[in-house]
Amino acid sequence: MRDILVRPTHAPHALLVVTLIAGASASCTRQLIAFTHELRLTEKLTNEELTRLQYYVSTPIRLERNVGSSGREVSQGRLIVRSDRTIHQVAIRPKTPGIAESVEAVTPHSLKISFEAGHALEFGAKGSDTIGGAYKLYGQWKTSPGTVSFAGARWQAGPKSGSAFLMIDRNAIPKLKREGRTLPGLRLPKDRK
Repeated sequence: MRDILVRPTHAPHALLVVTLIAGASASCTRQLIAFTHELRLTEKLTNEELTRLQYYVSTPIRLERNVGSSGREVSQGRLIVRSDRTIHQVAIRPKTPGIAESVEAVTPHSLKISFEAGHALEFGAKGSDTIGGAYKLYGQWKTSPGTVSFAGARWQAGPKSGSAFLMIDRNAIPKLKREGRTLPGLRLPKDRK
């Protein structure tokens, strides 16, 4: 049985039109991919380029912090003790956009990403993931709930927050140019059969 390779010899323009239409529709759609340290190294992204990328968070991040205040006073012959508690909560939905405001003071394996002006969360690759791993939310995950630094304070992170990682639009990275050819194969010569 022989393999037959069919090569179109006519209508090369039709193939070009189909390719252009497919390319145009693909460029309109945002395809998010994990931002990894391997990608950062492979593309040799500079600090300036890192601040020009649009980042997105993969999964929800929920932060919570209890703030208590207490006081006492003597009023009308009585001791009045007050103990107020306020619970501050922060929620970041999946695919929320963020920016790297500065990468100067961060380790080579991490980025500080802001989802609102003035406050950032740190994401990075740690341990064995520093070579190719996705940039995950940095925090202390040995306890439940985990804790992260945000807005100058320690916050408790929700259960799924520890799996959150950064994503970028695939179209933000230059297209990889591929060149290649199809090898025809070799048949055993008749004198070697």
